[in-house]
Amino acid sequence: MPERRVTVVLSSTDGGEVRGDGVVREIAASTRALRASGFLLGALVLAAALIPIPIIHFIGPPALLVAGLVTAVRQLLAVAHLAPLRLACPKCGAANRIGGGVGMAHPERPIALTCESCRRGLSVVLVRD
Repeated sequence: MPERRVTVVLSSTDGGEVRGDGVVREIAASTRALRASGFLLGALVLAAALIPIPIIHFIGPPALLVAGLVTAVRQLLAVAHLAPLRLACPKCGAANRIGGGVGMAHPERPIALTCESCRRGLSVVLVRD
């Protein structure tokens, strides 16, 4: 997967910003399709396993199928992945975990977060180096 260095800008809604270095990895289309099919297949298997259970079979399988489909679509749309890093909140100074997860559909758009300590609204922007 191609990697590129970016500057991660963590800014508070009421002023202040912190910058850090990050790595964005592009996710290949074949990898996205494989991950999406894995989530969908896993949802199908779990839904089938819930069919013989009384009462739960009314809600479980349809819910798993919908969740599997939604997750599969999100995997198909995720084009990049930000490597996990920690940046301090611009207001309280507490370290916040940024990145990781299943990926981003639009790495050029701001990502809304909440500080893990003070619960202030934060915004993450990726700037190419």
